[in-house]
Amino acid sequence: MSSHLRKVCAKRRLDEQIRESAPPQSKGRRAYWRLATAIRASSWLLQPVPDRGSTPADSVEGIIKACVRMAKHYGYWRRQPERWDVPEGSPFVQFRSLVSHLFDKYPVPTFMTSAWACPHDKPSEISMYLHLAAGLSIRKFVWPLPYPVRMTKREARWFMQAPDDGFSLGAFR
Repeated sequence: MSSHLRKVCAKRRLDEQIRESAPPQSKGRRAYWRLATAIRASSWLLQPVPDRGSTPADSVEGIIKACVRMAKHYGYWRRQPERWDVPEGSPFVQFRSLVSHLFDKYPVPTFMTSAWACPHDKPSEISMYLHLAAGLSIRKFVWPLPYPVRMTKREARWFMQAPDDGFSLGAFR
């Protein structure tokens, strides 16, 4: 199979994945297509990698699922996806930039970005991300646990400074 044919087939598979993942007829569907179109127009996140003719399946699936989640929360978008300026860097840097562009009014710890692209839906972490992006304190977040949790100011400061490769429950601990 020639390299051109591999690229064409990879693009078709990717297009099919994007189409199949679109939410059912709803307001979120329009936001999903706007988001997918903006990503494809300005970055390589949803494009076949030019030298190999394909993209890693797990990263593409994660980004598509993240697009579905972000489209469901389009009411929280602070900026239009079409106005996103793509930074140079890895796919994670670009994805982090996109999430920040759409939702952040105030800085959110980098480890919270994984709430959008994780393989399993984590609505409480997405709610926490939106809470922090709006500029609200982590101390005021209502944790979905069977018992009330109160963070001290010091714990909240450590939470916001958790390592970038962590996750929210680990940062809380």
